[in-house]
Amino acid sequence: MAVRLPVGLGLLLIIAGCSAQAGREGFGMVSGKITFNNKPLTGGTIHFFQDQEKVGSFMIRGDGTYAAEIPIGPVQVAIETLSVKYEDRETVLKVMKENGFDVPEKQRKPDSPAFNPAKTTYVEIPERFSDPDKSGLEHTVVRGQQTRDFDLK
Repeated sequence: MAVRLPVGLGLLLIIAGCSAQAGREGFGMVSGKITFNNKPLTGGTIHFFQDQEKVGSFMIRGDGTYAAEIPIGPVQVAIETLSVKYEDRETVLKVMKENGFDVPEKQRKPDSPAFNPAKTTYVEIPERFSDPDKSGLEHTVVRGQQTRDFDLK
């Protein structure tokens, strides 16, 4: 009986771990690093599109990394750094909206990461990367965790 308890508990933990790694049905967990001129991109936003519709926008951390939960299937990617160019919230909102990246109402709180990215620095990148049709950046999202780095050249 004492042997069955640890084995049973271990099996339960393995099953729970496997199901936690799979994520939500119909989604994949994509993470990676974005570099520009062989250096980490030190801030900005990565946007994912399927069939010309945005399916997610995620902050690029100061070390160039990002993490995203994206619907399964092929995606086009756009990357912008305007979100870290301006320091005041009103200018960020205005510039983002003018460039087609409006921030949803629920993310306009003062403590939102969209307005308070930690340790990020503006880096000017070619404009083509902000357009999913011109960026040349793509990925096919599968269920589970995956790594997709983007090297902007």
